[in-house]
Amino acid sequence: MKALIKFYSLTIILIILFVSCENKTELTGNYISGTVENYDPTTFDSINCMDYQLDSNYLMITKYHKVGKCTISKNGNFNTALNEPLYTYPIMDRIDKAMVISDSTAIIGYLILQAYKNGNVVGYVIKCSEEYYNYPTGSNFSTMIYVNKDVTINGTSNIGINFSTTYHLNLKKGWNEVINTYTVTTLGTTTKSSLDVTNTTTEDLKWRFIKYN
Repeated sequence: MKALIKFYSLTIILIILFVSCENKTELTGNYISGTVENYDPTTFDSINCMDYQLDSNYLMITKYHKVGKCTISKNGNFNTALNEPLYTYPIMDRIDKAMVISDSTAIIGYLILQAYKNGNVVGYVIKCSEEYYNYPTGSNFSTMIYVNKDVTINGTSNIGINFSTTYHLNLKKGWNEVINTYTVTTLGTTTKSSLDVTNTTTEDLKWRFIKYN
């Protein structure tokens, strides 16, 4: 049950918290750049890249820490260096132990991109497919994960009878872009969900601004 809570809490945080001429993301381990799809300069003017601290149950974010900051051009372009995160976690606490992890001593951290207008948080920026807006029927979205050393994560874990998650990750020391593909299938009265986590990007992923309600 504890592993189930950890997995769902992480998935929810990544979905809730997480924009292009080329729709290309540059992520070199300590640097990120991209272009916001259909950028409107009246919506936001800068981005803060934040890592965050979770409570002891991994359910709520309790603190933020800035690892990068940049203004956004009138064409929606942004770029910034990324520092190491302040808040990190043992990888074995954040990844299901059913996975094969090449180095169990690695630590892991997470990144969100908050959008600001005149110094106030107004939303967030996430690299996702259009279907992201129709979650939970299905979506692709990108997240940024930090590791303090090279590590691979592989395997499949079944959570109950209707949810599975599969990892095929090769993470390098520093910040990494990770692609999450969420799929829902219905057969009769049974609905099953799966999450595939890989390094393989897809053409439908674009940086988009999501306004806070």
